[in-house]
Amino acid sequence: MKEYLTLYDENGRDTGFVQQRGTGVCPGAYYQVVSIFTQDEAGLLLAARRSGQKVSFPHCWEVTGGCVQAGEDSHSAAARELEEETGLVPWKMEHLGSFSTPTFSGGAFFRVEVYGARVRGLAPALKMQEGEVEDYRWVRPQQLEELFRGLPGRMISPLAWKYIQDHKVGPADQGGNRHE
Repeated sequence: MKEYLTLYDENGRDTGFVQQRGTGVCPGAYYQVVSIFTQDEAGLLLAARRSGQKVSFPHCWEVTGGCVQAGEDSHSAAARELEEETGLVPWKMEHLGSFSTPTFSGGAFFRVEVYGARVRGLAPALKMQEGEVEDYRWVRPQQLEELFRGLPGRMISPLAWKYIQDHKVGPADQGGNRHE
């Protein structure tokens, strides 16, 4: 299936141009992508290992994410990507913020919209999308950081880490403290 992406300017405004995904980058353009930090009811975070079939970062750990398709808003894209890649449907999703970073090949930029999603259950099983996800783990925030250590580029948004630190992550013990 062909995917089409809207091109944005540096201020996040739609330029009116659409490009087929995989046909190179338009110099100076911004492509909108989503990054979703998913937590279960115990506050564990979902880490997914990229398929070995992926051109970029095969077998690397990441949080769920993907491109916002033409005609789609980032919230809808985040929910779609989460369900497509994992089979999970969030009961709550909130926009944490956004940042821009150069594309891997250079010449253009990603506008990354970061979301926090909550799903029902404790470490629910995933329906991994073939060609996208080859493994997964439910981990504490520190474990997620360890999985991502050493990866090229900034794979995790500082905005998402702030969200994790500001919210109660992990089951509370009897003293009301979160588990680290």
